Amino acid sequence: KTWYGIPGHAALEFERVVREHVYSTDILSSDGEDGAFDVLLGKTTLFPPNILLEHKVPVYKAVQKPGEFVITFPRAYHAGFSHGFNCGEAVNFALGDWFPLGAIASRRYALLNRIQAFPLQTCFLIIEQRYLSLICCVSNIVPVGYY
Repeated sequence: KTWYGIPGHAALEFERVVREHVYSTDILSSDGEDGAFDVLLGKTTLFPPNILLEHKVPVYKAVQKPGEFVITFPRAYHAGFSHGFNCGEAVNFALGDWFPLGAIASRRYALLNRIQAFPLQTCFLIIEQRYLSLICCVSNIVPVGYY
């Protein structure tokens, strides 16, 4: 599979170039930024990376071979296509230091009036429930031979 990626630090510039140079008004569902984000978030469009390069947006390319993993980072845009038959799987995961980035993404989705695929509040609730159940389990542990 061939992947193209835009680093998170270039996300705003990527969005501006896409809005101004890729999407014409006849394919957008609404005007301006909202219309461009409808198409971007729908993950239905692939366009030549040279459009981005011409406007100084950094573009990276990776070729994924069988058995390899590709990890994308917060705020980074990515797209790809397979070279023939492909059976792939995507898994969303985050390390603990991701939460501040998740909060920023939540605010951005709210500003764009978009629904999050996995709301940050849900993630916090699940973590809290697991933490509380762990505390309950740990409080019941006693050394062998003591009751």
